[in-house]
Amino acid sequence: MASAKDSYSRSEVARILNVRAERLSYWAQKDLIEPKKSSNNRCQFDFGALVGLKKIMLLRENGVSLQHIRKRVDWLREKLPNLRNPLSSLEESYREKRETVARYEGLILDDFGQLCLSWTEDRPEEFVSDLRSDEWEADQALSLFEKACELEDDPNRLDDACEAYQRAVDLEPGFSDAHCNLGTHFYNKGQTERALNHYELAIASNESHLEAHFNLGNLLEEKGDNQGALFHYRKAAEIDPFFPESALNLALLYEKLDFINNARRQWRQYLSLCPEGHWADMARKRVNPKS
Repeated sequence: MASAKDSYSRSEVARILNVRAERLSYWAQKDLIEPKKSSNNRCQFDFGALVGLKKIMLLRENGVSLQHIRKRVDWLREKLPNLRNPLSSLEESYREKRETVARYEGLILDDFGQLCLSWTEDRPEEFVSDLRSDEWEADQALSLFEKACELEDDPNRLDDACEAYQRAVDLEPGFSDAHCNLGTHFYNKGQTERALNHYELAIASNESHLEAHFNLGNLLEEKGDNQGALFHYRKAAEIDPFFPESALNLALLYEKLDFINNARRQWRQYLSLCPEGHWADMARKRVNPKS
């Protein structure tokens, strides 16, 4: 039996958990999850992070707001610094589905840090006295972003999603993920200049924003700016070498520019990531044209 992997790229995690990669990016940006940096400075997720991500998704499905989860995790990190994976300790409240309790060494703390089970006698008094927390204020930008992501699942609510994203960036101008999603909304409506502006704002706020670079590359290629497209496709591939769409678009663009050897390298990279499907069949023909 093959052993479990030690780490996973963001693209792999998105495919495993069936969650949009930009949401993973934002959860990491807001310190809900803590990806590790590899030797080449790329984000990698270990198995513990996968468990935490699954917990976020489960709590969200049951009506717990993301800002509540984030504030809860921040509180646990402050009060229980030895707790390795705060997300894994969160559970739905037995009183309200939209709240959580935290389980720690057999003890349960409610939503405000109050003890629900008796302490053992050796529990330090200073620890007990710290189990108080002011009521957490809602993070409006985060709430709007999450709401917009949910609205996007309904084709009839896309304009409502766009409005929510816009309100999010009004509150938090450097909200790169919201800018990127706004860019895609305007791109799909044929408003390419507005799309380009939001992709550039996303990158200005976060130079390592994978989707913004990739989407901007697409847009620039459609506008005939092949060199600009090449730059952003390369950046996307550098940020996440396991993102197959970057390899595919680079291969096609290199062919268009008549850089055949570069194109073949990208076709090989694409095959290593996606060995099945229409584009994989085309990649094989490009890598071995005489076969």
